[in-house]
Amino acid sequence: MKHIQNITTLLLAITLALLLSACNTKTSQDTNATSATPSSTQSTKADDTATENVSNTPNTTDTNTTNESSTTTDGNTSNEGSGTDANATNGGSDNTPAGGNTTGGGDGNTATTPTVTLKSLKLRVAKTSLNKDTNTTVKVIATYSDKTTKEVTDKVDWIIGSKDAVKIDKSTLTALKDTNVTIQAKIADTLSNKVNLTIYWEVNGHRLPPEPDPKVNNATLLGVDVNHNGVRDDVERKVYATYKKAIERAVMMQAFRTEQAMLADPDLVKNAREWEKKIWKAVNCNDYLSTYRNVKPMSREDVKNTTEWQINTEQRVKKYYQYDQALSGGVYSISDGTLQDCEFDVEKVLEMDR
Repeated sequence: MKHIQNITTLLLAITLALLLSACNTKTSQDTNATSATPSSTQSTKADDTATENVSNTPNTTDTNTTNESSTTTDGNTSNEGSGTDANATNGGSDNTPAGGNTTGGGDGNTATTPTVTLKSLKLRVAKTSLNKDTNTTVKVIATYSDKTTKEVTDKVDWIIGSKDAVKIDKSTLTALKDTNVTIQAKIADTLSNKVNLTIYWEVNGHRLPPEPDPKVNNATLLGVDVNHNGVRDDVERKVYATYKKAIERAVMMQAFRTEQAMLADPDLVKNAREWEKKIWKAVNCNDYLSTYRNVKPMSREDVKNTTEWQINTEQRVKKYYQYDQALSGGVYSISDGTLQDCEFDVEKVLEMDR
């Protein structure tokens, strides 16, 4: 009986142990099942996704490629292009290339303006006829390829036909020598129009003749006298260049006029004594002015000895020698100077010096 009880107890223990074991096993399975369910589901979805990716591999590749190209290439290119254009536009004011200005932006679109170049130069001179030692103004206007104009007088080089005829300083032209001269402006290879200038020499209303060609002037006994005032042109110019007072010039012009007429006399030897009296009239006039009109006198040598300027060729020396020989051995008196010895309007000439 006790043995059976022990067996029964043993069986109960075993049964209890089995029950406990079964409960633990079920609890463990439920826990594992609970934990594994999401994993299994995730795995399933992953598998499905993988399946879809595998099945859609071409489309995925194309899409990715397109997206990458669009996002990376087009997007970056667009941004970079815009940035480049913006920089070019912003920097154009200080660093404009010689080829023109670059403007625009976005997608590499640019617009280049044409280079502005110099097309022509126009030279203007205020006066084209002016007295020696006087000034006039010059102006040079540049026209460009965009039809704009600008004064460039201070930027040009000058082409002057006779460099000793005029001087140009910026916009001021000074006449230095009476002559005809041509001036022209230049920038690089662009030339302006030519302007012809007539420069004359006028003193107290008297316009002097131009300097004669020495070969032509010295080819004849009497030389060149284009204004027909009885004094050879080269001598007349020397008188006005040497003597500054109008009264001095008047006396010296009288002396040279008499001597020129003497050389022209075909009967000079016969009329030598008469010419001597006429030549001395200029000396007497000078004496009268110094004595009665308070004019500082020139020396008699200045007035009498005019041969250095007047008698300057072999032909003229020979003629003058005939005159001098005709007077040889004679005695001649010198009279006091009078107003009648002056062959010009004394009052008018003295007024010029006041």
